[in-house]
Amino acid sequence: MGNEIEFRLDPGSIGEWQVTPENLVNLELVREFVDNKVIPEKYWYISPGGAEQYLKLNSLVGSHTYHFFNDSREILSENRQEMVKEIFNWFEKIKEKNSGNKDNGGQNIEYISLGSGTMYKESGLLDQLLSTNRFRGLTDKIKFSPVDISMTLLLNGIKGIHQKFGNDMATQKLEVTPRLKDFYMQNFDYDGSNKNFRIITAFDIISNATIPGVFYSIRKIMNSNTLLLIDVDMTSDPDKLKKSYEDKYVKEILAMPLRMIFAAANDNNINQIMEKGHYNNIVKYIERPGENKNIDELVNIDDIHVEITTATELREFIKEHGLPDNAYHNIQINNYKDSLTVVVMYKPKESHLEPCVLGYSTKFSEEGFKAMLADEKVGLKLVRKEPWKQKGKSALFYLLALHTVFDKDEDSNTSFDDPGNRIGN
Repeated sequence: MGNEIEFRLDPGSIGEWQVTPENLVNLELVREFVDNKVIPEKYWYISPGGAEQYLKLNSLVGSHTYHFFNDSREILSENRQEMVKEIFNWFEKIKEKNSGNKDNGGQNIEYISLGSGTMYKESGLLDQLLSTNRFRGLTDKIKFSPVDISMTLLLNGIKGIHQKFGNDMATQKLEVTPRLKDFYMQNFDYDGSNKNFRIITAFDIISNATIPGVFYSIRKIMNSNTLLLIDVDMTSDPDKLKKSYEDKYVKEILAMPLRMIFAAANDNNINQIMEKGHYNNIVKYIERPGENKNIDELVNIDDIHVEITTATELREFIKEHGLPDNAYHNIQINNYKDSLTVVVMYKPKESHLEPCVLGYSTKFSEEGFKAMLADEKVGLKLVRKEPWKQKGKSALFYLLALHTVFDKDEDSNTSFDDPGNRIGN
């Protein structure tokens, strides 16, 4: 009984789902493509096909040019003992501070992983958390809640967690509750307890997200007992950066949302999937003279191109590459010192077909990221002044907590206006 896993599924937070013979497609995805020509990154993995490509990319770490996974993994593996020591030291200070408060003492540790993906890094950190907790006896139990938009990734990750930590689950030292949710949505919440310590990780998230919008989502489940551990992709030589995204495995992942859209438009039940105007816009990509309707061939990875830009050059970039004007407001590039943004585009050879942004990712300098954290809209502060890093690796790990200005309310749903974020739109 102790090693059973309870799934909490919340399809309503993912969107209005419609079923096609091949995929699940929702109206938000269709509208983003038709109206804005910018695909939100969460749709890279939402389909089984996209998730499987992502798992393939992760399984081939070291054998392809996309080096960010490997860099981040190595830094975490090298420093996880020190990271967890820092986390426990902070929790023990909180416990001492709250020792006279029966309603806020830190009874258990809640570990929430946002965008848990493969759970490879989460597994390493969880192992260290359990080991340290056994030695220091801070709490009776660790409650692990991986959160992801992809059922395929959740099932795959949980299988590995069960195999590795089955004994801890059987002895009730570990409780696992996977959650199928989109944490970017405004209605995302977490039904934990303010009596517990809470560690949140957002691995492989920040560089692909809109800032400060992503931190607004995360802060909603933070309280004064919470720490946030993140990794951030760093800038490197532009040619090396561009080459890493030209990897065929990366392109296959980024092509998946467009293939989902085209497969939906190719289905006879199209009126149940999207509005007529959307269909008319999409069908021209499918019905090309002299070509069959093989969806994979219609989104050929040779038509996917990688470019590097910055926030100050974005308007000119959009004009140069023939993107619609409203793409400017939907490509939320983070404008911080020395940051570079990779933009991956689908550019069909036919001149009458508009290009589409399949994804974009910002890479920071260490100085630029610290400047970003100083922005009061982010609402977070460094717990450890220096990040964890490794020479020659393009990633940094930061440990954060709520800024004191936002600590006055112990409620985990503390929030404030965050102009400019696109979450839930």
